[in-house]
Amino acid sequence: VVVNGAPVPAGFLDLCLLLHTSAHELRRRQQGVHVVLRGVHGHLEARLWKTLFDEAEEALGLERGTIRATVVVDNVACALEADEVLFELMHHSAGLAMDPAGYVADHIALFSSPDRRPLPDREHIGEDAPLLRALAQDLLRVAHRRGAHLLGAPAWELPPTESLRTRRRYTALLERIEAQAALGLDGTWVAHPGLVSAALVEFNKHMPKAHQFHVVPAHEASVASLVERPEGPITVDGLLGLVRTALRALTSEGHHVVEGGRLHDRTSARLAVLLL
Repeated sequence: VVVNGAPVPAGFLDLCLLLHTSAHELRRRQQGVHVVLRGVHGHLEARLWKTLFDEAEEALGLERGTIRATVVVDNVACALEADEVLFELMHHSAGLAMDPAGYVADHIALFSSPDRRPLPDREHIGEDAPLLRALAQDLLRVAHRRGAHLLGAPAWELPPTESLRTRRRYTALLERIEAQAALGLDGTWVAHPGLVSAALVEFNKHMPKAHQFHVVPAHEASVASLVERPEGPITVDGLLGLVRTALRALTSEGHHVVEGGRLHDRTSARLAVLLL
């Protein structure tokens, strides 16, 4: 789509089509239009989205703040300016969400070079990796100080089958979700509806209310801790898993591929390619 001789960014076009066709109905059903913003690289991009939201609400006769956006922190720049991003979005902010795969992929793109050792197997860059722990603590501080929600890392695993391996993955997933709740996060993402009840059970153990805004870490994370290089081994099995994921993503026509008992979206596939 071209306007005044210039192509319209896909995200802007998607938002305009959504609002034009469904804004008033969504307002009636759920008191608002809720969107997810990925790839926001700092407060200036957040300000641009706020301007677009304001103009769209005015053009469609919607109440101020009808459009609410959750910003996915999937890059280092956004993590460093998370406070400013929430400030810029103001009444359009629905909070923040973590995306470890996107964050690590951006870390590789920024800091990898031929003279540096490659990062370890993907399995060794979990939510307990130092840079992701620091990220979670800092986003928790920023979000809760402003009364905004923080969602934990997405759960891309599929419900368990009879396979012992998938059951082990499922058990590890539940442990990760409970750890998110214990840390003070306000929710999580799941890729399969069959995981919703299990995720709720884990969060209800630690979160009797609709949020955990009372959990506000006292110390700001240092820049060094947010970009600390993950350490761990590199194995043949890990490399084979990355190759399979990358090849499936390249040959798939959909938005997700299934490999190793879990879904992989474009961000996950990008991480696999960058790790290779």
